[in-house]
Amino acid sequence: MKRNNKKGFTLIELLAVIVILGIIALIATPIVINVIEKAKEESYKRSVEFAIDAAELYLVENGLSEIPEGGIDVKSLKLKNNNFESGKIVNKDGQVVAQNLSNGEYCASGEKGSIEVTKGSCGEIEEDTKPAEPVIKNGLVPVKIDNEGNVTKANTEEEWYNYDNQEWANAVLLTDSATESDYNNYTTPIPEEKIKAYFVWIPRYKYKIFNNELYSSRTNLEQREKEIEIKFQNINDKIYDGTENGQWLTHPAFTTLGVSGIWVGKFELTGDINNITVKPNLNSMIGQKVQKFFDLLYKFDRNLDSHMMKNTEWGAVAYLYHSKYGKYGNELYKEAAEKEVYINNCENMITGIAGDSASASSTNTCTNTYETEKGKKASTTGNITGIYDMSGGIYEFVAGYRKNGSMSSSGFTSEPIEQYPELKKYFDVYDDSSVDSNSNYTTRKLGDATGEMGPFGTINGGGISSWYGDNAGFVMANIPWFGRGGIYGDTTRAGVFYFIYSSGASSTNFTSRLVLSPSK
Repeated sequence: MKRNNKKGFTLIELLAVIVILGIIALIATPIVINVIEKAKEESYKRSVEFAIDAAELYLVENGLSEIPEGGIDVKSLKLKNNNFESGKIVNKDGQVVAQNLSNGEYCASGEKGSIEVTKGSCGEIEEDTKPAEPVIKNGLVPVKIDNEGNVTKANTEEEWYNYDNQEWANAVLLTDSATESDYNNYTTPIPEEKIKAYFVWIPRYKYKIFNNELYSSRTNLEQREKEIEIKFQNINDKIYDGTENGQWLTHPAFTTLGVSGIWVGKFELTGDINNITVKPNLNSMIGQKVQKFFDLLYKFDRNLDSHMMKNTEWGAVAYLYHSKYGKYGNELYKEAAEKEVYINNCENMITGIAGDSASASSTNTCTNTYETEKGKKASTTGNITGIYDMSGGIYEFVAGYRKNGSMSSSGFTSEPIEQYPELKKYFDVYDDSSVDSNSNYTTRKLGDATGEMGPFGTINGGGISSWYGDNAGFVMANIPWFGRGGIYGDTTRAGVFYFIYSSGASSTNFTSRLVLSPSK
């Protein structure tokens, strides 16, 4: 009988095979995983490049030469199997590039052929903090104003403003008699008599909410004046809708109009009802009901979306002034008393004048004109590029009123948004309240520089004070219109953070301010 000599694996041999296979697996598994990961990354890179292709097609289909300011949200592109959670396509150095495109697993940025992919989501995209480019159209002329007040056309191919240095962009509208030779030269000053109105650009921004409380008490006054943290935004950036302290809010002055910025009158209104101007060293325009001011300013230039300044637009200027981009952040002014905008204390009601301090008494000797050393301290930047007459001068009507308030003296026959429903975006409407008191700030709007400026103190001589001791009187049922800034004799009560109630009746102590909000 033949013996079978075949043998099976011994236990030791079997263990050896298992160990060898384990070693091979330990070596091979990371390689395989890495290959799979690289394949997934390459696939994602191709998806990102497809998104860039789609953005370039978007340009062709819409007749555009470059990506719109602020970029294109990747989720808005018509892509098959679009699994992007966030990100946008932007212009960079003349190239169309992806910025922080994320599907939750990967984050990618870059241009075609050099896409950088990292593991993990991108997190929140941080917007470009450069101010939105000023909108120059329909007769607006960009200008530079030197320290002597000479106005020349700005060369927009060069730097003509710098908000980091508190140098805000300026523009003018010219009179009908102006010719191209009057303004189309970068070195020859534009004749003052050819200028109809001066404006300053307030770029779109978000700000960090610093006081969302509804203060009615007068405590913790040391918490008041502080730097307001803002970041510039472009029209296509995310709209922030924060409501709590520490959250971001895109300022409502821009979102309600859907614009990248507003042009604000550099001075209080001048001229008369037949010829409105915005100029320095002239008498402020007075003696009109709030309805008349609104009507005149709305009709001033419809091509530039002109209108009466809203309460929130006043707030937008106030917050920019009290940020690092305004006089508050200007290193020329170290002390708190210097950071405050100086009062226009000219009892002759001349625009662009400054007192010797923020709380100077009224005078008829109005020599500190806007281009003088002291005059510049009455500007929101502390230099000649800012906005004037926001402290003192005379009271300014703004387009902000209390709902269900009395309109009998204002010139409106009913509430404005009922009388002119198609114009409601040009008004800030405040809810009525069961507590009818000028110290009830519960219906304030974030960003309007009223109730948010609490807690409130007591003014010397009586009354309630906002920041820097400015008057703080909220609107009430029988006096439903907001007035801002104070008047030449208000000394410490006057200021950028001053607000008061009014019936809207015509008065020799009230003027208003012109705003333009053209779309790009």
